[in-house]
Amino acid sequence: MKLLQAFLPLTILSFCTACSTVPNTDTTAGVDVQVRQTVESSFSDAPIMIKVAACESGLRQYARDGSVLRGIQHPPDSGVFQINKSAHRAMAQKLGLDLDTTQGNVAYARHLYDTEGTAPWKSSRPCWSKYQTAGR
Repeated sequence: MKLLQAFLPLTILSFCTACSTVPNTDTTAGVDVQVRQTVESSFSDAPIMIKVAACESGLRQYARDGSVLRGIQHPPDSGVFQINKSAHRAMAQKLGLDLDTTQGNVAYARHLYDTEGTAPWKSSRPCWSKYQTAGR
């Protein structure tokens, strides 16, 4: 029982109303483990994009209340890669991607990276550029 009592304060489960499961959240870092794994596996060949996601959202797709994480300075920015829905919703829909889901947000970020490199995330460049090496 003492082990359980010691463990419970460290584990906070956040519920996503659009999800059928409870996300596995590492609350010590505020990072959803599933989001981190999705980003890391999708950008294993472009580790700078993992840093971009960390700078943009802290590797979070959802806010504490379970809603999709929105930009503070730019509310149309959405999700782990803070994709601007005003600018990108139509193309994302054309590609069959939902920017409000982790998979859709990451897949669209992949599309942007493959076509434009890191340019779409220039506003957060001061945060992640120190990790950038040769290439994009």
